[in-house]
Amino acid sequence: DLRKRIEIMAEHIARNGPDFEETVRQKNVNNPQFAFLYNGEGADYYRHMLSTHRGAPPPVAAHAHQAACASPGAGAGGANLAELVRRWPEPPFYPLAADLERQLGEVIASLEPMASRDLVRNGRAWVECNSAMATQIAGHIANRLPFLNTCPHRLHVLYLVHDVLQTEAARRDGSPKALIRAFKPFLPWMLRPCFQAAMAASPNGDESGKVMRLLQLWVERAILDPREADEIRVLVAPPELPRPPPAQAARPMHVPPPAPPPAVCGAGAAAAYGTPMPTPLGGRPGMMHMPVPQGMAQGMA
Repeated sequence: DLRKRIEIMAEHIARNGPDFEETVRQKNVNNPQFAFLYNGEGADYYRHMLSTHRGAPPPVAAHAHQAACASPGAGAGGANLAELVRRWPEPPFYPLAADLERQLGEVIASLEPMASRDLVRNGRAWVECNSAMATQIAGHIANRLPFLNTCPHRLHVLYLVHDVLQTEAARRDGSPKALIRAFKPFLPWMLRPCFQAAMAASPNGDESGKVMRLLQLWVERAILDPREADEIRVLVAPPELPRPPPAQAARPMHVPPPAPPPAVCGAGAAAAYGTPMPTPLGGRPGMMHMPVPQGMAQGMA
């Protein structure tokens, strides 16, 4: 029956990890017996069993929102919400070079219809190619998210951020996690407008749950530790936050040290974006990396 099927599936997925869950979801997208994987009948019980097997607290979305509204002063581990706002201040905003800002805008715009694997992968490649400007890029993404018109578009941009973070976290070459370090201070302020818009549009919908699910994935991939994830969850959920201290009340426009020249990541991309780079010594023109987004198949759930 449905209950037994959910319990077996939750046990297998908890044991084999998120990649196995994604494979199961792709193979059973049209199978009504597994509708609980897509927020159909039994979805709440499935999430409960999955959390139980993983030894984690149950997933939060509408419940976290309601709890935050009921007791806005309480935070993770009993921390006061105002204390968390001080602990996770909105980072300063750094300007990007005009060409990079335009290209980032095109990356974000390309994700409006859907977050296909090709679009997300191409966006990640652009971020990685310009990793010297990671802090500026993270700030611009955080600033643009509240102004995207639809909840799905905001969620698709979060999937791009997720892909950037999890790809770097998966590397075992001992290299410093520069992108994770640059993006982490912005994560509450990326998730918050997405979660709040999803709750406003559909309090019982699945998009708010998908936003919170990213926090769980980031803990599983060692991008965040559990305490950081709990604190961010508390900051994301309430409709309003206490005002930060006066020194943090405004996001100052700081000008960082002179930026390094844009990275050269191979030819081809600039033909679509019209961004030729100076000809290097070898005589072949280098081009700023920005692959043309291709493919429109849904790549992430």
